[in-house]
Amino acid sequence: MLTWIKKNKDWLFSGVAIAILVPLISHFWPSGGEQPPPQPDTRIEQNNTGPAYAAKGNQTITHDNSVRQSHIVATNVAGRDQTIKQYLLGSVDYQELLQEIKDAKELLAGIAPEKTALRLKQSAKVKELQQRLEDFKENVFRLHELFTRIPLDNERLRKAKAHFDKGEFREADAVLKAEEIQEDVEQRKARRAAAMETVAAMDRDLAYLANEFLLKAQLSLLNPVAEGEDRFSRTKQWFKQALATARTAEVLYEYALFLSKQNVFSKAEPLYEEALTQLRSKAAADPKAFLPNLATTLNNLATLHYKIKEYGPALKEFEEALKIRRELAAREPGAFSQTLTETLLNLSIFYLQDVPDKAKSITYAQEARDILKPLIQRMPHLQGHFDHAERLLEANKTQPDA
Repeated sequence: MLTWIKKNKDWLFSGVAIAILVPLISHFWPSGGEQPPPQPDTRIEQNNTGPAYAAKGNQTITHDNSVRQSHIVATNVAGRDQTIKQYLLGSVDYQELLQEIKDAKELLAGIAPEKTALRLKQSAKVKELQQRLEDFKENVFRLHELFTRIPLDNERLRKAKAHFDKGEFREADAVLKAEEIQEDVEQRKARRAAAMETVAAMDRDLAYLANEFLLKAQLSLLNPVAEGEDRFSRTKQWFKQALATARTAEVLYEYALFLSKQNVFSKAEPLYEEALTQLRSKAAADPKAFLPNLATTLNNLATLHYKIKEYGPALKEFEEALKIRRELAAREPGAFSQTLTETLLNLSIFYLQDVPDKAKSITYAQEARDILKPLIQRMPHLQGHFDHAERLLEANKTQPDA
């Protein structure tokens, strides 16, 4: 047998011998031995809660995943090709690519079987061209989907779509002139900028008008009320008018402060929080202008939470306000020392009464007193704060140690 193989090896490994022998071997010597009789299909289709479910659009994956996926791919490709058929018929590029594939296949068929390297090279060329064809079809399908989704709201798009429908892809591209598109982009941007400036100017005007209602609200607290008129209701009306005109941080804060003083905490709280959101954003852009207002709003919201016994949020807000006010006072002691001591005194009370911590209460009161002491002679109005610190220190002497 070996002698015969050696003698006929050239013929055995030629293309002709392989074409004859492979089918015969497969018929008489099947792989894997005797095949078992076909079994009934016991696969279970999984619903979207089963382990074989996968997020593939509307596809349902079975245990026999490879078979199912092959079927899905084939179905999708067939559907795609049917969809884009009308576009491809008129495409010069598509026809040229088909001709290239045909020529490459004919060239491959003409290469002698024994010229293995040359055949492999040409076979790779055929596969490359076939892949280009698939990519071409896929891109045409994507364009079809895109044209289906986007509104054709200008003449360029309508012309491009008309060319695309005829398979004139180069012409469709030529219609979409980049210079014209960019010129339109610049015009729209300029118009948008002008519109935004107009909107910004209108917002400023509305803020000014809101401030006028804000002044009326504050003045209504001073002016006498008519017989049978309720001062609170009248003032609240002007605050609401201010808020309806422009929801600025200023209006939100002042209205929240008014409601807090009237013990209407449930309505004051969301206004403080909305003001905080605005002030955080403004302080990030301009710390010098807005950090003081941010600290004041935090301090007041903390006081509100303290009064309704929400001690967790209150402590967090007091501490954030304290951090900001320490930084401000370090830079400008004359301008911000007073507000710093106010938050220190608030924290001393916090730890003296409702969340007892004698050491912390004393520490905050002492710090406030030490800041205030040298300021009293030239700022007599701070005497009340200094006396408050002294009373807190005295009160802590009566408290038991922790």
